[in-house]
Amino acid sequence: MKYLSYTYEDKKRYGILCKEGVYEIHSSEPDLYGYILNGDMQTVDQIMDAAGRPVPFSSVKLLSPFTRDMNMLCVGLNYWSHADEFSRSMQTSVQNDESIYFIKRVHDCIGDGQNLRSRLDLDPQCDYEAELGVILGKELPPGSDIDESVIFGFTIINDYTSRLFQKRYKQWSLGKSIDTYCAMGPVIATLDEFKDPFDLYIRGYKNGTIVQDSRTSLLRRGILDIIRDLNQGMTLHRCDVIATGTPAGVAVGKNDPAAFLKPGDVFRCEIEGIGRLLNHVV
Repeated sequence: MKYLSYTYEDKKRYGILCKEGVYEIHSSEPDLYGYILNGDMQTVDQIMDAAGRPVPFSSVKLLSPFTRDMNMLCVGLNYWSHADEFSRSMQTSVQNDESIYFIKRVHDCIGDGQNLRSRLDLDPQCDYEAELGVILGKELPPGSDIDESVIFGFTIINDYTSRLFQKRYKQWSLGKSIDTYCAMGPVIATLDEFKDPFDLYIRGYKNGTIVQDSRTSLLRRGILDIIRDLNQGMTLHRCDVIATGTPAGVAVGKNDPAAFLKPGDVFRCEIEGIGRLLNHVV
């Protein structure tokens, strides 16, 4: 299934996306996060029967699937192509066995079609990062057995980044956690939506020009390995979100100030089987 959050007739709702349109999920939970966290999942037929006729997809305004504040778990430099460009531009070194994990505090997460409020007054280097997002589907005490069954689904994340903050403060969280500097969507797709969920094309377009183009099979640390790394000593929770890293092509690697985002720009991420995530920069 493909789950989404949206507004329709000035009311926030959540549901599933099907060929016929959008079917609202009727539940006591106030949002999609709460519905998935609760675990009392309805079947497609139950959702359709309760919703009645679907709403045309063109009639809804998309939100981030999860609209609550969150601490997102993130992996840095997880494609070799990006690790190489980052090392050159940020004057760091990346060793073969290194994985970089950090927390991105997310407030006012934006969905497809919503605006990125660029804080160029704080830092003129506002960058983009198209990433595959993983939503966990189980509570995982430290050292749990990890396989595909622990994954609820995939989404697209744009890990917008303040590069000067990232460099100035060494720890990455400040440069990653500016309000609206996270986009998520358009849906959360469960693994049965994919022919091969671990080999998907991932692309980023700035103003219609492709700037990132790779496949998730090229991740340095694969998705299950990332979850194992995080779960070594830390309990992971149902609905935790993991951003798995971005491929080459980000602005900081281009050695050109014009490559960074500015008001008026449009950035679009695409991942196979999930859809597109587009944001306008203001």
